[in-house]
Amino acid sequence: MLNCMQSRQQLSSITCNGEMVADKSRQNLVDMARDAIERYVLDGILRPGQRLVEAELANQLGISRTPLREALRQLEIRGYITRRNHAYFVVHHASEDVRDILELREILEVAAIKMACDRATREHVDRAAVCLANWDKDFAALKSSGLDRDQLFDEGWNKLFRWNDLFHQEFYSASGNKLLVSTIQNLRQLDRLKQVSRFFRYDDLLEFRRQHYKILDAVRQRDKRRAEKAVRLHLETLYKFYRVLL
Repeated sequence: MLNCMQSRQQLSSITCNGEMVADKSRQNLVDMARDAIERYVLDGILRPGQRLVEAELANQLGISRTPLREALRQLEIRGYITRRNHAYFVVHHASEDVRDILELREILEVAAIKMACDRATREHVDRAAVCLANWDKDFAALKSSGLDRDQLFDEGWNKLFRWNDLFHQEFYSASGNKLLVSTIQNLRQLDRLKQVSRFFRYDDLLEFRRQHYKILDAVRQRDKRRAEKAVRLHLETLYKFYRVLL
């Protein structure tokens, strides 16, 4: 009798563990699909307004439509795609949308940089400085490369954006407010800066560089007024750039 009960318990355990593994596997597929499609959107492979064909995406990602549809629902919630007439499309932000996003970013990023002035450690500041130093190094290499604009975007500017993101992330995280950090990050993804970056000139990048160093110096000196002014100027410059393109 005991052996029978033990066998049933073992069978139940195996069944439960199998279901847990299956659930985890399905979630991994959803996460993989969501992250891949998000990257397609951010890198401009999927263009604003483009219709997403489920069969093609499922085949390209090597998954069934069930996890794909869950991934698409999550991306819709995040604001990357929209659903109409039983189909998904990549969101196209009008100039008013970009203005709204940048206005909200300004409110949140000013709050974050003020907190960072109070809470940033020396390690935060040092890591941010390293990001800018690496940006300078990669920028110098790109400028002397002789590549055309599209080649620069595909082969080099992704590096600059990586250092740019890491620089800002240091000071967001220094705020110590996880909800604030995640909200800012989501907004930064939505404004699609990376998609329009192929239109940047070297002078535009140098202006962003100067603004980054002003932010760094203000936080290092724990000067909230200067830090706020530098962040507002940075976002104002971005908005002016968008208005020309949109």
